[in-house]
Parts: sequence; structure tokens; C-alpha cells
Amino acid sequence: MQVENNEKATESKQGMVIYCDGGCRPNPGPGGWGLHGYLFSYQAPKKGTGLSDYALTASGYVPKAKESEKTPRITPIHYVDGYGCFSFDISNNLAELAAGINALRHASQYDVDLVQIYTDSEHVCNGINSWVHNWRNNGWLKADGSEIANVKYWRELSELRDTLVARGVEVKFSWVKGHTDALKEHDTIIGNVVADRL
Repeated sequence: MQVENNEKATESKQGMVIYCDGGCRPNPGPGGWGLHGYLFSYQAPKKGTGLSDYALTASGYVPKAKESEKTPRITPIHYVDGYGCFSFDISNNLAELAAGINALRHASQYDVDLVQIYTDSEHVCNGINSWVHNWRNNGWLKADGSEIANVKYWRELSELRDTLVARGVEVKFSWVKGHTDALKEHDTIIGNVVADRL
């Protein structure tokens, strides 16, 4: 009887993978953000997902050429595509922050136990994974007492993450290679390519 309950609990769990990207041209200048991903259940898929070259996993798209037998596949519940722009000139860093914020806003609407965010911005990854903790402890100032650029957006990003974590959600921010024509086909991060297009 206990095993049945555990199986049902596992079947009902959900997670979300979101690739996000932002940019402007020139820098600073007009810009926006895009995101792409999927909400999923941990159940193995009963049929194909419609992607001939990629498998969907809890850690993102995996090229089928690199997939191993141990790669656990998931069942997508729905796909996520979003985009937006600013009514004022922005920097690339602000556009990347906005992408992360909107990814977490979307994830916050669902009962999930994992949110995996992928970004090609090392600035955002380093900020949310390392710098934010020290900034918060220092009254949202840098170690030298100077102001943090885009502090309003950093605060919102960290507050959204903290709210999810307080609900028991594991939130991961990971860096991926940005889209570029110079990448070999097997190194392309398809989720990042779609987010960039959006």
C-alpha cells in the first residue's frame, strides 16, 4: 500500500525547463527578451515527442546522438514560448536579467519541484549563483560600497527565486553556449537558439 502511494506521488510531480535569452542592438539600445522551454511530468513518455533529433529530459534537450540508455526521458505537458521588449533603451545585461525574471515568473504559476533555467549570460549565472548573496548581506551594494547596476532587477530575480525555494522548489541557473553559426551542429543548444529567435 505504501508503495502505491509513493508511485502516485512520483507520477504527479512536475518540473520545468526554460531557456532564456536577451539582447539589444546597439548596446545600449532597443532590446528585448525571449524564452522557450517546457513543463513536464517525470513519467516516461508513452509515445514520441515529435522531435526527431532531440530527447526531452528533466535537464533539458539532449541530442539523440548523445543520449545514453541511462538518460531518463520525461513527458512534456506543454511547451513555453514567450518574448517581450522595452519602451526605453537598455543594456544587454538588463535584457538577459529580464529574460531570467520572466522565466521565473512563468514557473511560479505551476506546482513544480524543479525549475531548470538555462542562459547564455555568464553575468546572470554568476550574479544569481554567487554575487546576490553578498550584495544582499551588504545592503544591496558592492563590496566597495558602490551601487549595483540594475539593482531593481537583481532584487526581483533573487526574490522570485527565493519564493520558489521557500515552496520547496529546486531552482537551478546554468550557463550554456550562446547561439552562433560557428558552433558545430552537435554543439548547438536548441533551446537557446529558439529563445534567441523569440
